[in-house]
Amino acid sequence: MPDDLGETQRFIDVAARQEGKLRPDLEKGMNPFVTISRMVGAGGRSLAQALLKELEGQSEEIYQGWKIFDRNLCEQLVQEPSLRNSLSRLWSDAYHSEVESVILSVLGSETAQPAAARELFKAIRTVATIGKVVIVGRGGACITASLPQGVHLRLTASESTRIKRMNLSSLSATEAPRTVRRQERDRTRLIKNYFNQDISDPLLYDAVWNTDRVPVEVVAATLIPLIAHRVKLVHSK
Repeated sequence: MPDDLGETQRFIDVAARQEGKLRPDLEKGMNPFVTISRMVGAGGRSLAQALLKELEGQSEEIYQGWKIFDRNLCEQLVQEPSLRNSLSRLWSDAYHSEVESVILSVLGSETAQPAAARELFKAIRTVATIGKVVIVGRGGACITASLPQGVHLRLTASESTRIKRMNLSSLSATEAPRTVRRQERDRTRLIKNYFNQDISDPLLYDAVWNTDRVPVEVVAATLIPLIAHRVKLVHSK
């Protein structure tokens, strides 16, 4: 198993040791988490890495032990038998039923969406409920919107900056923008098809950052008090 899968296995195992089968407050989740939606090339993965570095510098326990779940790792949660089985062992009957209800309410009828998509979103919802995760893409903000400890971000940047960051210099001056726009359309279509939402709608997010103007390190630093604010609000109720 590659290192990232091994780390993910350990992440799930820690949750299992601490909680047995997941039976947190299903409306609140166990710990805070962050979702990052981003325009293609706007720096979602870079922000996730900067946030982990920022979190590691904090002394409070709530900031320790975070993990990034990007597209590949989210999909491996349902494709790798060992990870899928580990997640399944966490689910109590109550949690399983609750998440199934959430997925169906967000996605529509069971027959309207592929089973693979439902399993992917169920896995994302599960790791968000465990918390201490940074979920990059995959409709994270939509599928976790009802969990109050989530912090949801959207990153934007100019097309020229995004092309440069994606290292598309091998493509022609016309091909590079087409590649970016095609990928952007794919992401927009995913959110529209599965959640009937506009990915660029600022009301889906707590903050929208222009990474042309604001470095991801600065954005990461602003998230520490926002995470603390979310935890305080939930535990004060």
